Amino acid sequence: MLSYIKGIIGAKTENAVIIVNNDLGYEVVVPVSFWRKLKNGQVIECFLHEHIREDARQLFGFESMGELKFFKKLISISGIGPKVGILTMSVGSLDELQIAIANGNVSYITAVPGIGTKIAQKIILEMKGRLDLTEGTSVEEKESVEALESLGYSAMQARDALRQVSPSITDVGDRVRAALRLLGQKVR
Repeated sequence: MLSYIKGIIGAKTENAVIIVNNDLGYEVVVPVSFWRKLKNGQVIECFLHEHIREDARQLFGFESMGELKFFKKLISISGIGPKVGILTMSVGSLDELQIAIANGNVSYITAVPGIGTKIAQKIILEMKGRLDLTEGTSVEEKESVEALESLGYSAMQARDALRQVSPSITDVGDRVRAALRLLGQKVR
């Protein structure tokens, strides 16, 4: 089973890229947000999910292991296949999608073509308890979230505040202080 590929983008199709590796071209379906960043001739690394059916074999590629794990959780839901899963992952970033699910935001998920209210509610219900809101983030970001959680904030509140902190602030302590200011706390 294929799980990772590194190669050069030989071509971009409507919803996929052809990754050339050792003179072989692999068609890999990727989320739209990832697809937009890619250019022909660019070196690319993808974490893969290989989907095998009677009549087809498809590769689905993701920028990070966190996105791949989320995708696998998503397609484990009855009635959600890889095509709907990749469309769902294309609506926004992994963080935005996880926050929408954690908040029960049905309208965010129904923006996906082919997903109605019932399926969106099912996704929210089944995924809500399975989310790891620190998955796919840096060690510093995880430490910052954990520090804010230890002060009584939820992971979602911590991540929302940290997202607003300037990326130029890299020290964990400084990021936490800046997030606390945004959350209305005074730091001594």
